Amino acid sequence: ELARVAPRGKVVIVGIGAPVPAIKYLAQRYRFWAKKFGLQVVGEQDNPTDDIPGGRQAMSGLLGKYSDIDGVLAYNDESAVGSYTAARSAGRNDIKIIGINGSSLGTSALDAGHVAAIIQVDAVNQGAQAAAGAYNVLTKQGGKLPLVVVMRPKLLTKDNLKSATSWAQQL
Repeated sequence: ELARVAPRGKVVIVGIGAPVPAIKYLAQRYRFWAKKFGLQVVGEQDNPTDDIPGGRQAMSGLLGKYSDIDGVLAYNDESAVGSYTAARSAGRNDIKIIGINGSSLGTSALDAGHVAAIIQVDAVNQGAQAAAGAYNVLTKQGGKLPLVVVMRPKLLTKDNLKSATSWAQQL
């Protein structure tokens, strides 16, 4: 989506400061796919607090180093919203931002036009499967658990947001 709304754009990545292997891998994949789609990753900054203020702090630092960026690939909704607030404060309402999770925060930001897209993950199903596995281990029932099946992430944009199923609806 970022390649569509900011073709050949200069983009930055907002990651997480904690050493979470899956999120570090996500940033690696961002760099890989950005290059494949003709985007140039010019910088990366971690959100030190895993919340909106931390996302704002990371984006402020990136804007200080790379004032001509076109887009942001944020590792979660909070970092995307924080990036938006930093960009807006810097007078950069033209920066296209994409976040991941698909929580009510992310979908609200998308609906308000603060982000270009949100990638909605299958968090409710992942949580249910983790709870079932934990219950099975803690109770030592030894029951057969279903194979883990996680739905593909969904790219949410203004065009399909109204048809998306919220996490609250999934619950």
